[in-house]
Amino acid sequence: MPPMPDPVSTARRQARLRRLSRAMAALCLALGAGVPLALAVYWLVAPTPAILAKAGLPSPEGGAVLGLPLRLAALAVSLVPVAVLLRGLMHARACFRAFAAGRIFAAEAVESLRGFAVAVFGATLLQPVAGAALSVLLSWGGPSGRGALVVSVGSDTLLSLLFAGTVAVMALVLAEALALADENAQFV
Repeated sequence: MPPMPDPVSTARRQARLRRLSRAMAALCLALGAGVPLALAVYWLVAPTPAILAKAGLPSPEGGAVLGLPLRLAALAVSLVPVAVLLRGLMHARACFRAFAAGRIFAAEAVESLRGFAVAVFGATLLQPVAGAALSVLLSWGGPSGRGALVVSVGSDTLLSLLFAGTVAVMALVLAEALALADENAQFV
């Protein structure tokens, strides 16, 4: 016969989970505000050679710079995958808020977790597309005036897809557990 759970230790674990979940919900909100702001600052103040190097393009000769209209267009392209990721952060925040409220196995927590996974997956797929679009935009509208298409898919992309897939499967498992629990509750 298994030992009886200790109510004091259970209460401590649940309190710790609530504190951690509240902190994670706040972090999701802070990132949701901070990431687009940081991206805007990057596109507005980063030196031209750094921007072009990050896009996989050669630096211009003679110290030419990217103009404000081109920087704003590049910011708009960069915001596409970020917007999808921000939606995912809001799903994660909803999941953590449910956990903080003690609704650990609630349908809303599971759906929010699934929404987070789908958004991370989508943002990860959009990132190389946005990068390719940026390379074309920056090369044709930039200082060199020559068009170039740079497509980059690295191990970080593959790991992000694996992460999103793992979280999606975990959300499906939790949804199945909820369905089984509901089914079993009807027999009692």
